[in-house]
Formats: sequence, structure tokens, C-alpha cells
Amino acid sequence: MTHERDYNAEYYDANTTSTADIHFYAGFVNAGTQVLELGCGTGRVTAALLEIADAVVGVDISPAMLERARDNMGEPGSFVCGDITNIRLGRRFDLIIAPFRVLQALEHDEQVDGLFEVIRAHLAPGGIAILNVFKPLLERDEMAEGWPRQEEVPGGQLTLAGGDTLMMFDERKHLDADRQVLYPTLIYRRYRDGALVDEHVNPICMRYYYPEQLIELIEGHGFSIVDSWGGYAMEPYGQGGELVVAFC
Repeated sequence: MTHERDYNAEYYDANTTSTADIHFYAGFVNAGTQVLELGCGTGRVTAALLEIADAVVGVDISPAMLERARDNMGEPGSFVCGDITNIRLGRRFDLIIAPFRVLQALEHDEQVDGLFEVIRAHLAPGGIAILNVFKPLLERDEMAEGWPRQEEVPGGQLTLAGGDTLMMFDERKHLDADRQVLYPTLIYRRYRDGALVDEHVNPICMRYYYPEQLIELIEGHGFSIVDSWGGYAMEPYGQGGELVVAFC
């Protein structure tokens, strides 16, 4: 069993195959667009936007994620290993994104403040930034009772390159309802010919926001809302499973 966060790059990559958000972000990109992707992971969005944008710079704190991103793209690409709460690249971008709920991985107020300062330092005049989080299924007064589970929650299974089977679970034993932070543990079990050959346990945090809170957070950091949606099909804000907000 391992606990190093970098170790999950292969499993993260295999389990992160959605394209709905890629098509959404692509609608804000043309041949002259300079894009900054914060928390680019293994390059799922980066690779797609590079095909249509002038330039895309992906930033992630995990060397293993970035190594896999470069391998996936078949070329070095433009990736920077760094902390999205304090990095300074010395250039500005027309579009700044943090796909796949990156904002929710920032547990503390200081980290959130830092992310908005990074956006402010890198957003070009006339440019926009887009953040997304999931919309909580439970109301605030229901989370403490409704979210935790004592048993593992199945998360599906898939077949890895080479034929191994990856089974996914998560534990939901702890949350901080006052600070609105979930502390799930992601569990990956890898089987070969029916035998368990690897188990990876990845404790994470997910800070959750309600629709009005996300708007207030962005405006409270001095930005102006451009548009907002409830999902990547541009559902009305607050009515879909995601909270997606564009701001300048």
C-alpha cells in the first residue's frame, strides 16, 4: 500500500476521461488565444486546447502528473511544475481555467486567496477566467448527517492498458460542516488475473460551495461576473450538477 499523491497519476488519468468540459472551454478559444490552465493534471484539457489555441501553459504541483501529461501528448508541451496559489510566470493570458473542480482542492482561505491573486497577476486586459465546482446535492444543514458513510462507497471499475482491472472506492467518514470541507479517501485496487496486485489510498479534501457562495467568493476578490452556468451544456446557473462561473 502506498500513500504518495504522485503515485495516482496513472489511476487518475484512467479515471478522468470526460470531454464535456473540454468542448465547453473550447468555445472560448480561437487561434489567437493564450490559455493558462491551473491544476492541469495529466493534460486532459491541455492537449485538446493546444490543437486550437495559440498557446496553452499548464501548471500542476505534481511532477508525476506532468510527466504523464508529456507522455500522453507525445511532446513536451508547455508545462510548469508549481503551486497554483503562488506561482508567477511573468506573462498574461486571455483565458485562465482550473478544470475538474480544482478550486475545491484548496482547503484553507489563504490558499483560495492565493489562487485569486495568481489569476489577477496573469489575466490579460479583456481576458476572462472560469472556475467550476460541483453543486452540493444536500443542503447545508443536511451535510453532516447525509454525507458520511461508514462503509466504502463503490466508484466503478475500468480496464487499464495491459489488461489489469482497476476497482475504485471512496470512504466518507469525516467532514467539517462549519468550514464546508469534505475529507474523502479515494481507494484504488488493481487486479491482475483476479489477484490483487496493488492498492493505493489517496486522502483528499474537497471544499464545497453553494451557488450564491461561489458568486460571492469571486466578487469578494474584486472580480466581475461575466456569465454563469449550471453545467457544460450551459444549463441555468444553480439548476445543473456543476457551478461554472466566468469572470473578469
